[in-house]
Amino acid sequence: MVLKEVNHPIITTVLKMSMLLSIIILHQSFGQQIKFVQDNFYSRFPQTTVNDIFQDPNGLLWLGTSSGLYSYDGINYHLITESKSKQISHIYANSENEILAGTEDGLLLKINNLQDHAQLIIIDSLVTSSITGVITLKDQMYVASYGDGLWKQGKNGWQKINGLSEFPLDELYAMAIDENNLIYLGTDDGLCIFDYNNNRFHWITVKDGLLDNIVKTLKTDDKGNIWIGFHQNGFCRIKDGRLSDEIPLKSWIYGPVSSINAQIDNKVLVGTTSGTIMEYQPDSKKINILQTMGSQTSNIKDIMVDREANLWISDANKGLSKSSLFFSFLDFPDELSSHNVQSIFMDSSHHLWFSTTEALYECTFINNKPEYKKRLSAKVYGSSFISIYAENDMIFIGTFGDGLLCYYPKTGTVINYREKHGLANNNILSIAANKETIWFATLGGVSEVQKKDIQGSKNHEFKFKNYHEEDGLGNEYIYQVFVDSKGRPWFATDGKGLTMLEDGKFTNFSTKDGLTSRVIYSITEDENGFIWVATPKDGIFRYDGQSFENYGEKYGLLNYQISAIHASKNSLFIIHKFGIDILKEDQLRSFSSTEGIGEINPDLNALTEDSEGNLWIGYQMGIIKINPKLHANMHPEILINNVLVNLNSIENPSKVVLSHDENYLTFNYQGFWYADPLKIKYEYKLDGLSQDWVNTKDHFVTFPNLPSGKYTFLVRASASDHFENASVAQFSFRIKAAYWETPWFYVLLIILLFSFFSSIIKIRERTLKKRSLLEREKIQFQFETLKSQINPHFLFNSFNTLISIIEEDPANATTYVEKLSDFFRNILQLREKDVITLKEELDLLQDYTFLQEKRFGKNIHVVIDIPEKYEQTQIPPLTIQLLAENAFKHNVISRERPLTLNIFIDRGCIVVQNNIHLKSKPVLSTNYGLENIIKRYQLLTKTPVEVLKDESNFKILLPIIY
Repeated sequence: MVLKEVNHPIITTVLKMSMLLSIIILHQSFGQQIKFVQDNFYSRFPQTTVNDIFQDPNGLLWLGTSSGLYSYDGINYHLITESKSKQISHIYANSENEILAGTEDGLLLKINNLQDHAQLIIIDSLVTSSITGVITLKDQMYVASYGDGLWKQGKNGWQKINGLSEFPLDELYAMAIDENNLIYLGTDDGLCIFDYNNNRFHWITVKDGLLDNIVKTLKTDDKGNIWIGFHQNGFCRIKDGRLSDEIPLKSWIYGPVSSINAQIDNKVLVGTTSGTIMEYQPDSKKINILQTMGSQTSNIKDIMVDREANLWISDANKGLSKSSLFFSFLDFPDELSSHNVQSIFMDSSHHLWFSTTEALYECTFINNKPEYKKRLSAKVYGSSFISIYAENDMIFIGTFGDGLLCYYPKTGTVINYREKHGLANNNILSIAANKETIWFATLGGVSEVQKKDIQGSKNHEFKFKNYHEEDGLGNEYIYQVFVDSKGRPWFATDGKGLTMLEDGKFTNFSTKDGLTSRVIYSITEDENGFIWVATPKDGIFRYDGQSFENYGEKYGLLNYQISAIHASKNSLFIIHKFGIDILKEDQLRSFSSTEGIGEINPDLNALTEDSEGNLWIGYQMGIIKINPKLHANMHPEILINNVLVNLNSIENPSKVVLSHDENYLTFNYQGFWYADPLKIKYEYKLDGLSQDWVNTKDHFVTFPNLPSGKYTFLVRASASDHFENASVAQFSFRIKAAYWETPWFYVLLIILLFSFFSSIIKIRERTLKKRSLLEREKIQFQFETLKSQINPHFLFNSFNTLISIIEEDPANATTYVEKLSDFFRNILQLREKDVITLKEELDLLQDYTFLQEKRFGKNIHVVIDIPEKYEQTQIPPLTIQLLAENAFKHNVISRERPLTLNIFIDRGCIVVQNNIHLKSKPVLSTNYGLENIIKRYQLLTKTPVEVLKDESNFKILLPIIY
């Protein structure tokens, strides 16, 4: 079969016109623009100009403005202080993370507390003019000003540094320091390099090759270069005191350079007072104008790139705005502005081919500016160009309904292949290739063409080989064909999941392999060899060679209706209606309207990658360029900005020791995500109390009544529901145990309890022993008492006395018998007690002496002189009675020698005293009575019984027992 070029009269005419158009470059040409989103600062503070934008090491933004210093967390602006002039001219952070702010009227302010309530300290009033730079080196600080020169603060205070006589250091626009600690100063007389170690100055001027003597701005990059911005002639760089030979732009028309940022992706960003922002790539020497705002309406004061790769711009007339450097935009000229990009492909010559609903276009880049050429009109074929592939000066165009077009740009030849030429179907949705084969995915199966057949083909005749369901293809409706790193083609089907062809055999993957969706839109492969697929409703899946895992819910996709996916440079780009998600290092970052993207809603094939790894996406308004190599935070930064202990704020050291009653802690924390601060969510936990992470939207958490122990509070932030690998802020502290919770206290308590119970036991043992002895003494005493009382002689004398009384005085005999009876009855009652009252003892004594008086008559005298207050004191029973009996027993009682017994109180004792008239013949005695009394008192009191005796008196002192 021989194919010919299209040769229909009407089509031929149209093609000639199309060829004519193809050599005409579209008149309008625009660079790769970035889109800015206006911040609300200007609307809230319309009369305020932002002079300086600064991000501190914690991630917090600081704005030096015409009305003071503000901190900005992405949502709230906090006015830290108002200077006298209210003009903040420069912001700097020292090694202690303290913020230093210079003012237009020469004040240097220090904010030494970056927590909720910043404390302002005015270091010194150095000068009266604007502070333009601050640098700290070890224990020294250097301050530059425009009007009062350079100052140094050392151990001896502030000292002004004077320059050379021909080059005085008075008007300094900027200051920077390189890796060798050389200080660079921008002046009206050129660039001054100050070696502070040797106190030497070196000047570089126009005579030495400097582009301009007026140096407006200086910036140090991470490679040690100092970038210099001039008043008239653009910018250049210097390193180690040597100017570079490169001149980025020899013809400079953009006005004074107001700001340089030189620390993003090995590129230099430059802002000018004319409103122009440009990007310079030192390696390739390319310059790209990112934005031209117009000299009549714009005046850029400062530019800054934060750690999320957001470019912040302060415009004196338009306020504060930001843009993501991940993206730049090829905005179409008017001729293309209403056309939607349907497919796109970057060829090996860095020519960008794309199709719209109207035509096929070629975009080339001259001086980094895009120029568009219209190549083919879709109206000629009456169908849309929905897929593109380029190789060997051939452009393969898949159409919807008109088969395959092979376009040769050099000759303008177009060859049309349809089903009648062997193509599986006339609707070609996707084209891909490996080293040997080009694959065409259609709505009626898959077609392949061998590259060797194309290259050796004469008359442009292709030999197609087709695959259908009967060949093992899962479904003939194929949305995309993708060739992996092993050369295997994968097919995204409509209804039968995913199909892979290897060694002539088809393998179909569906729900049994974990792929829950039967419809696949897009396929890609990451650098680890994992296959990723996109679905219309279930998000994305990853295939590790064994099974599929869904990543939609795990990473919190912005939208589950995925249009296309592409893996590049360790990043997975997920394209959907509402924007773009980037999955990198197991972190998902979403870009939508807040980054200026909006609802892009791209077609399936509107995505391609160039040789540098950049991703190009076509959408309704033009083409987006994505830089996947850009280094940026993929998750929010987190800061614990305040810790309250018992509602009192404390500083934030790495470790805190608290007392046992300082156990009511509140943690305030803040996440910084300037891309979209409202998306921030938090997780926290308190190690030592719980190991579970707690999800919250709050910015604080309180832990009341914490027990003693070691704790670490951890908090992390995310812009999605995925927190793995998110940065963590932590605060460690220890609550000391109360003294009653310490080990030594328990040891002491055990010792005390042991001693206490041992003492109780010993006291009980002694008490029992005393009771036993007392009981034994009491029994013995009772026995002796009974023996003495039933002594036949005592009874005989008592009965004889009774007989004589009966004969002489019968009435008294009755009384005698009663007293005798009472005496024996009282003995029987009282002998059971350990102690009795003194009154009871004296009553018993009176009964006893009554009986003895009947016997001895007036020859005995018993004198009791006891005050009433002692009558209720205690005494062992029968003690005094026994002593009286001993006195009667051992002494002669007669008219000539009467016995006197005195009982009285003396020296806190009961004294029992009798005079001595011992019988000539000693009375036999056991001596138990007195010994018994002494032992019983030893058991009852510590005061001993005293026995005193002289020639005339016998005295016993009995201790009073209360």
